[in-house]
Amino acid sequence: AEAGIVGAALKEDGGGLGLGFTELALTLEQVGAYVAQVPLFETILCAALPIDEFGTDEQRQRILPDIAAGRTLITAALVERGRDDLRRPTATWNGATVSGTKTNVPFADNASLIVVPASGPEGVVLLLVEPKNATLREGTGTNGMPLFEVELSNAPAEVLTTDPDALGWILDRALTGLAATALGVSGKALKLSATYTTGREQFGRP
Repeated sequence: AEAGIVGAALKEDGGGLGLGFTELALTLEQVGAYVAQVPLFETILCAALPIDEFGTDEQRQRILPDIAAGRTLITAALVERGRDDLRRPTATWNGATVSGTKTNVPFADNASLIVVPASGPEGVVLLLVEPKNATLREGTGTNGMPLFEVELSNAPAEVLTTDPDALGWILDRALTGLAATALGVSGKALKLSATYTTGREQFGRP
């Protein structure tokens, strides 16, 4: 954060460096290469970038500077159990509160806000929910990282955007970010394997 890497992809008026998504993908590749437990994907790509892109000036100035400085975390609740089409969430928004259950939400216990897609009367909306207004149940991902089930029952929420394309905007970038991370993991594994193989001796021979 002190080097500006956390906020590199965020716009300058939100406390970032304004470098954009390509630079974030390159950084995620290095996160993958070193299996670094740094929540760039969860906090920046899935949650902060949508606020930077779709939020009001007030929301951006209130939320983003602390994230860019590494003082706070936010996360996104994009997954629902048994739901293959993430672009059509079953969580419901009635104009004031949101109800539904999200799964596999990283850092929900440490986040100040959760970006929550929901279906409202006029289509899909993105909401900002404070974790204190949800019920959290902790589980564990295959990589050992805590993941939470987030149950929302008439939880008060703040509208981030009603743009019908916003959720797809997030999901497209999330898939690309996961691919960049996987590229880092596999690339480093290949280099380690090649180094080991070229230096290994078997029965006294290389």
